[in-house]
Amino acid sequence: MSTFFNLINYSVLAILAFAFIGIAAFCLILITKNVQQGKIVRQNLSEKIGASRISSALGLFNIDQSEYLHTSRVSKIIENIDHCEDCVSPWCCEESNPESTPTTQEKGFYFCPIANHFLSAQQS
Repeated sequence: MSTFFNLINYSVLAILAFAFIGIAAFCLILITKNVQQGKIVRQNLSEKIGASRISSALGLFNIDQSEYLHTSRVSKIIENIDHCEDCVSPWCCEESNPESTPTTQEKGFYFCPIANHFLSAQQS
């Protein structure tokens, strides 16, 4: 009788081991797909930055585009792109002196070299 119970115990243990291996493999597949999709989103966002006005603002403040993509949230990047696209004075990014403009990334830096645009962007 004890051999029968041992067989049942080993069977249950084997089933649990296979289930654990299956769940681990499934999680690994999901993580891999998520990383691949993240790379695609990052590449598309990089292309969008390159084609928009924010690229000149990034250059104005000597901010590396890949570092900016790596350290900023996607929602904040899209918000900054939209802010630059809505700017009424786009020529200021090429003409402005970055030392005379506010540059506080901690408080939601909007890349706008015009002080009053910067202040109104922070208030909204």
